[in-house]
Amino acid sequence: MDLDRFKAVNDGGGHAAGDAVLRRVAEVLRSCIRNKDTVARLGGDEFAIVLEKATPERARSVALQIQQALNPLLVDWNGQTYTVGASLGVATITDGYESIAAWMAAADTACYEAKRTQRGQVRFAQPP
Repeated sequence: MDLDRFKAVNDGGGHAAGDAVLRRVAEVLRSCIRNKDTVARLGGDEFAIVLEKATPERARSVALQIQQALNPLLVDWNGQTYTVGASLGVATITDGYESIAAWMAAADTACYEAKRTQRGQVRFAQPP
């Protein structure tokens, strides 16, 4: 997952505003998943969500729930309201991926496709 319009938050409100937005995004993501699932910030404005033993249908459902929760997300900080959104790429682990890196690359490619076509979207990688 990649945040949309996050650079504007850092540019307009500074890194403290960006940190407040990232904390709020993390809270929203955690509220959309089960305790056994994982949310991780990969760096900058990129997050990964790993759903343990999830069916493709469950992955789709969670991705759409996250899309709805974050588009838009309004965060009040220091007297200002900042608005961000999120673009998501989803890849389900299958035997067709030669490695975890290939699976992550598929999700990343789907995410960039979501950003390229229209921000705030979810794109699903086609399994190999």
